[in-house]
Amino acid sequence: MGGYTRDSDFEFLSEELKNYINEVNEQIISCFQCQPYDSEEKEIVWIEGDRFELADIFSDNDIPEQHWDEIIPYIKCPQCGNVFDYIGDEVGIMGEYEHFFQQKYDEIVKISKEKIQSFYEFLSKYPYLGIEHEAGQEIKEEIKTMRLQEINDTVYYRARKPHNGKIFKHEDMLNPPQTVEIPEGRFNHYGQSHLYLGETEEICTKEVTSEEQELLWLQKYKIVKLERILDVTEYIAPYNIEEIPLFFAGLFHSGLINVQKSNKISWTPEYFIPRFVADIARLNGINGILYQSMKTIGNNLVIFNMQNCIYEFEGDPYTFLYNRKIYKEPVYPF
Repeated sequence: MGGYTRDSDFEFLSEELKNYINEVNEQIISCFQCQPYDSEEKEIVWIEGDRFELADIFSDNDIPEQHWDEIIPYIKCPQCGNVFDYIGDEVGIMGEYEHFFQQKYDEIVKISKEKIQSFYEFLSKYPYLGIEHEAGQEIKEEIKTMRLQEINDTVYYRARKPHNGKIFKHEDMLNPPQTVEIPEGRFNHYGQSHLYLGETEEICTKEVTSEEQELLWLQKYKIVKLERILDVTEYIAPYNIEEIPLFFAGLFHSGLINVQKSNKISWTPEYFIPRFVADIARLNGINGILYQSMKTIGNNLVIFNMQNCIYEFEGDPYTFLYNRKIYKEPVYPF
């Protein structure tokens, strides 16, 4: 079981301890809880950040051992919120890949934030008139000229929360029918039915739940053939940052734009530009978007129209016990 924080007591700590805590928290980008679990090998696969024990981090920061127990309750993983119990708990700190990614991110923010911020503010007032804004016009022209990809013989997963004890069948794991209420999503407006998939079990389960532990239904798909896919995962790689399209910068900024949010689920300003991108993509005959997960390392795929996709179900729907603390194997009770 994870530790606890005493946030209300933080202000009473000495400045020395506060500095130690801040130094360590600024270095951590993940922890053992954030990494995917390999159900076949029955072990965590460490993929995010360079792997160290907290003791190593404390030592590298010249924190005297007599203070270690005092500051552990205030050390927190920025990705999953986990706090730690033991000096031997493992965390990830920024490695070569993460430094590269951070550098690219900073460059993207520097070049595009002002224009993207302006576009968000415009869309918050006129959500259906994005094409009237300079950035909207630029994004429209970019997408019309993008090189599109084709997906062949690739496995993806779909996750759903249980509903009244129902045993899900294949038809229940497709995109939602128009006969039910469909909330807005990252790439769909209210009432639009798209299929959202993840490339691993862990990715798609993290996308649908924020609970510490939850039993979910999963379906394994094989995408046999899907043409005309906009792949936005490749744009972080170019060394010439000036070549990164504005629409990618908009997707990349999604959760960080300075737009006033409310507690209403229907008010999701971070989705304004992604939905605009999806509208322009569909208008140009694009069948889906491959994009990076905002919840963990890995990719998601949204398919706009399943009639344009050749796919197969790999087995029947099955239940999967997602545990945010300790990843466990899937459970197959049926």
